[in-house]
Amino acid sequence: MTKRDALVIGGGMAGLMAAKVLADQFEQVTILERDHLPDGPVQRPGALQALHAHPLQVRAQQILERLFPGLTADLLAHGAVQADSGSEFVWFQHGVTALRTPVGLPVLVAGRALLEWRMRVHLQRVANIRWRTGYRVTELLTASDRSMVTGVIVEPMDRSTSYRPLHADLVVDASGRGSRLPQWLESMGYGAVPVTELPVNAVHASREFRYHGPAPDWKLMLQVCEKPSTRVGLLTAVEGGRYVLTLHAMLGDSPGATEAEFAAFARSLPLPAFQEWFTHAEPVGEITIFRTASSLRRHYERMALFPAGLAVLGDAACSLNPRYGQGIAAAAIGAEALQQTLAETPDLNSFSRLFQSRLARAVDLPWQVSTMADFTFPGVQGQRHWVSGLLAGYGESVARLAATDAHALKGMLEVLHLLKGPQVLFQPRILKGTLTLPAKPARFARAAWQS
Repeated sequence: MTKRDALVIGGGMAGLMAAKVLADQFEQVTILERDHLPDGPVQRPGALQALHAHPLQVRAQQILERLFPGLTADLLAHGAVQADSGSEFVWFQHGVTALRTPVGLPVLVAGRALLEWRMRVHLQRVANIRWRTGYRVTELLTASDRSMVTGVIVEPMDRSTSYRPLHADLVVDASGRGSRLPQWLESMGYGAVPVTELPVNAVHASREFRYHGPAPDWKLMLQVCEKPSTRVGLLTAVEGGRYVLTLHAMLGDSPGATEAEFAAFARSLPLPAFQEWFTHAEPVGEITIFRTASSLRRHYERMALFPAGLAVLGDAACSLNPRYGQGIAAAAIGAEALQQTLAETPDLNSFSRLFQSRLARAVDLPWQVSTMADFTFPGVQGQRHWVSGLLAGYGESVARLAATDAHALKGMLEVLHLLKGPQVLFQPRILKGTLTLPAKPARFARAAWQS
């Protein structure tokens, strides 16, 4: 089948990556976005999470650089910060601070608005990509027998004109967690989309700061409080000589929305080096709150009926707890799967099911890494497996070993950056090291998992 026209619903991270992939395979690619996109690193209304800290996972950075050659250098030229995830990252969890040593895994930190803007600039140079901003999709168009999606119906957000159809050979839903595709498919007779959902009731509060103290010897600082606390603080240097402090809590705890609440939460974090930094920090801008009710996975690959000419990726398919910073990486992995499937499947009639199955396998690793961490909190309701409990406990041992062992540190980071699976942590050297760890103090001996 000739690959003439493709439509992408959503101009966020997943949509931008999908459009770049599609431009190599289709004569024309149209991005449909509800927001009017700014010409600069400015937050857009549809990206409320943009002001939170966004360190890019190494796997995400690698994929983005392949899709957008030169993007890393471009971001650095516009002030983004790059840091070795071992030597320039202070990482405190399970009561210990990870060893500070180079591991050769560079983390790129850029504001979400800067990242999206530079990606849009790269896409604007691609001749067969066009933009329709200020439009929302209201429904799908299908063939008479509903076996294939043939386009969408759009409406301008200001309702200045009437609904109009846009036809395409492939429609890609990258509209995010709030995707209306499940309702559209069910109303059209395709049945309900199977869903896995883990309620986490997560709250994230961020604020930008200027720092006026002695220059720190780190660029990122992560503090994960000991259980049963769900508190996390992530501090990152960003463009313009600023810092972003993002505070996380879940399961009923919250960083709060007022200055007093935000400051009290920050002062509850354990590292003296952070408290020293905080005394020299001047807030700029307002506190930004973002809430995530659950980790959510829509299993389009399990549907008995699924139309040809349709693909779903990014948060529209798999939305993770932002606490673990895996969302952009999961979207990038999905774009990579889209690229591979299109290259190998010239017939779009068989593409959709194959892609959704491949996507499901591709996002298994970020989903497992994220939800396994969620499940260490007894308050997270969902189906647990006894193996998850063992892996969670072993993961804590590896993290404690990483306070003194560079090999364990690199293995842990390779898993967290989605470069390798958890099996890398069972190398004999790491396994032996965990067996010789001293027992944790009794006050920290809490079950990481419960049946």
